[in-house]
Amino acid sequence: MKKFIPHLNADIIPLKSAAGIDIGLSFDEFLKHAPHKLVDNKEYNKPSNTKGLWYVIHHKGTNSLGKEFDAYACRWNNDVVLQFDGKPTKILYGIIVSDNYKGSLFNELRINDRLDKLSSQYDLGFYADGHFLIDKEDADIYVPIEIGTDYLASYEDVPNQIIRLFYVTMPLEEQERHGITWN
Repeated sequence: MKKFIPHLNADIIPLKSAAGIDIGLSFDEFLKHAPHKLVDNKEYNKPSNTKGLWYVIHHKGTNSLGKEFDAYACRWNNDVVLQFDGKPTKILYGIIVSDNYKGSLFNELRINDRLDKLSSQYDLGFYADGHFLIDKEDADIYVPIEIGTDYLASYEDVPNQIIRLFYVTMPLEEQERHGITWN
C-alpha cells in the first residue's frame, strides 16, 4: 500500500510529477492512503507546520465572473500543494512545490537558485506572473512547467530573480479529456 507522504528530494518532471506524486491521481485514492485533516480556510491558510498531515480544503462556489468552481487543495507544510478538480473526475491536475523542497528540475534547477541559472540553454518567457524556459535553438519548444520567483515581473524587467516555486500541471489535452476547464 502506497502512503502519500511527499518526497521533498524527488525530481520535478514536467507534465508528470513532483514530490514523488503523479499527476492524474484520483482524489479518493489519495484520501484513502494519505494522512490528512479536513480544515477550514483559516486553518488551511495559517502558515504553520501541518504536523505530518495533509491539510485538505474543499473550495466550491461561484467566482466574480459568475463561473462555478469546485476544487480541492491539499497542503503539506508550505512545501507542497496538490490541486484536485472537484468535478467531474476529482483528479490531480496540479502540483506546486516551494519553500523547503530540495528536488530539482533536470538535476540542476532548484528552489532558491537564480532564475537565469540555465541561461546558456534556455531563454526565459513570462506569462501571467510565471516564467517558462524556452529552447534557444527553437522558440516553439518550451519546458511545460511554470517557475515562480521572488518578483511578479518578467526577468527582462527585473533581472537577478530567485526561484520560489515550481508548478507542474497536467497536459492541457488531458485536462480537457477529464472535463477540467478554465473558461
